[in-house]
Amino acid sequence: MLKNNWLPLPSPWHDRAVLYACCLFTALLPFQLIFPPITAGIVAVMLALVLRFRPSQNARLLLQNRSYLPWMGLFLLLIIGLFYTTNAREAGRDITLKISLILFPIAFAALPKIPKVHVKIAMATFLVALAVADIYALGNAGISYFTTNSSDVFFYDSLTFSRMVSVHHFSLYNSFGALVLMHYLLDTSSKALRKHQVLYWLGLLLFSVVVALLSVRIQYVALIISMGLVFFYHRKNLLMDKKKGLILLGLVLAILGGIMAMEGTQQRLRETLDEWNSMLGAGEGKQTNPRYYLWQEAFGVIGDNVVFGAGTGAGDDALQERVEKLDVYYWVGDGNLPLAEFRYNFHNEFLQHFATHGIFGFLLLLWLFLGPLTLSKFRKNPLVGVFLLLTFLSFLTESMLERQAGVLFFGFFYSLLIVNGENELEAVVDHPIVNK
Repeated sequence: MLKNNWLPLPSPWHDRAVLYACCLFTALLPFQLIFPPITAGIVAVMLALVLRFRPSQNARLLLQNRSYLPWMGLFLLLIIGLFYTTNAREAGRDITLKISLILFPIAFAALPKIPKVHVKIAMATFLVALAVADIYALGNAGISYFTTNSSDVFFYDSLTFSRMVSVHHFSLYNSFGALVLMHYLLDTSSKALRKHQVLYWLGLLLFSVVVALLSVRIQYVALIISMGLVFFYHRKNLLMDKKKGLILLGLVLAILGGIMAMEGTQQRLRETLDEWNSMLGAGEGKQTNPRYYLWQEAFGVIGDNVVFGAGTGAGDDALQERVEKLDVYYWVGDGNLPLAEFRYNFHNEFLQHFATHGIFGFLLLLWLFLGPLTLSKFRKNPLVGVFLLLTFLSFLTESMLERQAGVLFFGFFYSLLIVNGENELEAVVDHPIVNK
């Protein structure tokens, strides 16, 4: 480890400070309450970096690391977009919202590689916090059910814990939690599995049930496909322990059966059928998904701003101008409403970036997903593969980085698993809290 003449060598205490900061952040992430604020976790991570600061070592790591560079490019485009945006107020809000998308990657790129034991502890903290949020949301829904006698309180956005975490983001959190636990259950190298196996199974069931109740269709698809990727990563372990594999497969099938049997799912399937019939010009014309129209107009916005985009904060305005010219309706509840009465984003993060920051923004965002696959260490890492696949699929139907819940989740876990995971120099560990 490199030494500075005027600073002592980093000690295990410095690395524990990083661990505790990460745990504080992941503990607050599923809730995002007014108090304690999630910014406390962000500040804690930054302070831990200051404590761990060693100029020559940090500079060397930054020069060697490549995974944070696309983030710097994206943030640079945010700044450049200020000079030609037509909505300076929204641009300022956008930069404030996404400041952590540059802070986290740089911070984790400058840190020595966080030991696996610490990553597991930070991940476990997130899973426990998410389980608490789920149990609270289900309990609150149960109380509401006894007062309203309506099962709707268990579905979609009625089940979310906090207004700061939308139904799509909360569902993404739970999908990720289920996949992490499935990975741990199949990871035969984990000695901690024997101690906590029952909790892993219960957590997997809880997170999967909540995903089903939240009824976000893309998460049904993303969770199932990503589960397939987890099985693929652990195919050798499954062949060695067929009993566990069959149990997991049975649980997945049971979850799928439960999802299909739920009223919320049945309603979403009926809506999907209505949308399909509407596109084909059949049925009653119940187009329940505004994305059908928004994505058509999105390509028009992109066509007008291919190179530089509409500018930071101005993408949604450009989309709205085109939507207001449409004489189309979509089905909401019991009737058709004019699409132009509502304000939308692009409901697709890739289209959002293309329209706002042009071809360069689109390519940089795409490279965040493709870049790690060029390194064998990431191709062989189940958590990295599952995280990238799950978030990529989630980005296809939602502009996930237009809200704090998406920015913090994607920025932090990408930086922890990928940006920091690229570093070779490891931090000091003197207390194996969790067996490697």
